[in-house]
Amino acid sequence: MNKYHLCQRSPPTDPKRALADAVDTVVQRQLACGSGIDWEQVGQAVGLDVRKCLELCRVDEGKGRWVYHPDTVSWIPAKRMDAFIADNYPLPAKPNFRAVSNYMWIDMDDCIRMFDVLRGKIVWTDELKAWAVEMRESGMTYPMIARKLTPHPLSSMMIWQHIHGHKNRYAPASPELRERVDDFLDSNAEGCTYHELFKLAKVRFGGPEKHSAVVYLTGKAKYHRAYAARLEKVDVAAAYEQVASKKVTRKAMAAQLGVPPMSLNELFASHESKMYSGTWTDVETAKLMEFLDKTSPPHSWIRFSKLIGTKSARQCQSKYRRLVTAGRISQVKE
Repeated sequence: MNKYHLCQRSPPTDPKRALADAVDTVVQRQLACGSGIDWEQVGQAVGLDVRKCLELCRVDEGKGRWVYHPDTVSWIPAKRMDAFIADNYPLPAKPNFRAVSNYMWIDMDDCIRMFDVLRGKIVWTDELKAWAVEMRESGMTYPMIARKLTPHPLSSMMIWQHIHGHKNRYAPASPELRERVDDFLDSNAEGCTYHELFKLAKVRFGGPEKHSAVVYLTGKAKYHRAYAARLEKVDVAAAYEQVASKKVTRKAMAAQLGVPPMSLNELFASHESKMYSGTWTDVETAKLMEFLDKTSPPHSWIRFSKLIGTKSARQCQSKYRRLVTAGRISQVKE
């Protein structure tokens, strides 16, 4: 008989799993109290720093969703997430998205998606394409649309490609072509309107270099001294009022003033930012809700903008869409 016998051993415990269980227990206890999660207290209870607690916690119940749409997403919490990643996982370290998800208390897949959006990686859904087309039809330039989609400096050409549904064979202008375009712009900008200059450029730069030359010209003309001097003479408030009241389109106004439409759009955007705050107060939101209750669609955002006096028509319409998305009001076809 073998004098040796096998002793029954308990399975080895995983220290990391035990710590995770402890973190989960404290977090679930705090959630049950309904007071939210205090990660400092969680860390003190289990004897770990806050970042380690964020990485170990596996509790997901009650987390919010961050469905990306440029009309509903605020960049403030998105930038808060970006700041957390920069502070805790600086490059070249890879972010721990479990920790990010717990810190924001938002679904992890949504955090990963927003991380990509903040870096210009956008998944172009049919809804997003339709919204980009809608913004373009409302008179917004491609750079303005790009800034709406993400804080990352997206290429205007990429926006153009997705709006029009195909890619354009575009090559950046060569240094030699840029020099020729600069000379052409300096020679003609003083004596003709931007519309005339644009038509002349299409004739002057033909063949394979045409598209590259025109794209480069469009960007340069926006800041040219000749058109900047014309804009300085414009009564911005009066011009903005005409466009806001739909007496004239932005494109027609730019042609009337003889300046690039992109320059006029930037001038109006600057004027609008001085006139109206981007943050909605509770009083302003209550006035909008009251307006929606008393009126039937299609709602006149211009009329409400004049009534409230602190927000533009576009800001009022955007706020309405955010209220619909948040479920505070039911959507009515406009």
